[in-house]
Amino acid sequence: MSVSAPATVTVVVDGRRIDATDGAYLDGATVVGPLVPFVREVSSSVDRAGAKRFTIVRGARRIEVAVGAPDARDDGRVERLPVAPFERDGTTFVPLGAIARALGASVAYDPRARTMTVTLVPVPVATMTPFAGYVPPPGPLPTFAPKATPAPQATISGIPRPRRTPILVDPNR
Repeated sequence: MSVSAPATVTVVVDGRRIDATDGAYLDGATVVGPLVPFVREVSSSVDRAGAKRFTIVRGARRIEVAVGAPDARDDGRVERLPVAPFERDGTTFVPLGAIARALGASVAYDPRARTMTVTLVPVPVATMTPFAGYVPPPGPLPTFAPKATPAPQATISGIPRPRRTPILVDPNR
């Protein structure tokens, strides 16, 4: 009795095929693939915390997964993964769709083309907000007059000449 290899799945992130996820395959109804090349495309960082623990960060979201653990920690909440992460030939495999959804992306699977499409939602950028409670004081707004500029002085080679001020002498002294 021979066991057939699982059908491979093509992974597309924002319209771009991810070649590094060639090992992705369909396990039941779950797309499973190599963790590191996938999360490099959908997150801002992936850190290996210990031998079998990974922290994936995208914007304000932070997902922690561990090899063999059926749960992932998502910003302090525990979420059940459809397939527990596992290692094969030194590569960590995870349920790609569940990780992408936990990072805020939308995921679609086309069974005819065997393609999982991930669409990333832009990460919000912190912006400054105007003063919400500021009300200008009543009355006219202040006006600003331009300051008078001093008259230019004649110079010799860039050195200003001294002013010629008459000296008044009191003859009664």
